[in-house]
Amino acid sequence: MRATGPAGWCSISSPGRGRRKGGRSPIRSAPYGLGQVYSGTEGEAALRRYLEQPLTIYLGQGDTRDDARNDYPEALAQGASRYQRGLNVFNAAKTLAQARGWTFNWRLVELPGVGHNARKMFSAPQAFEALSP
Repeated sequence: MRATGPAGWCSISSPGRGRRKGGRSPIRSAPYGLGQVYSGTEGEAALRRYLEQPLTIYLGQGDTRDDARNDYPEALAQGASRYQRGLNVFNAAKTLAQARGWTFNWRLVELPGVGHNARKMFSAPQAFEALSP
């Protein structure tokens, strides 16, 4: 079992080649996405294995402040805050797995009222849920 918390940006689970000519694409190149990391049949198999892994995304619902976050355009395209980016990466991965008929073994655990504070995140009862297999 693996767990992750709020990051300044996330590698959103989507195959592809990055930006489309003439416009923005939801499929971003690495490191803001998995575009150009996985390709072809082998890439599809690797992405499927990634989404089948047990992973818990543990988010503080109050992690919405704009201080010390990654404000690059690619990161802002994922959401305005760490909390929103975490929700978006979880939902993108879930949607992709469902669309492909793949097993999705990720969990989302949210902690109400806590922002970007490790001590509060790990002392909360939800931390046990997030870190339990």
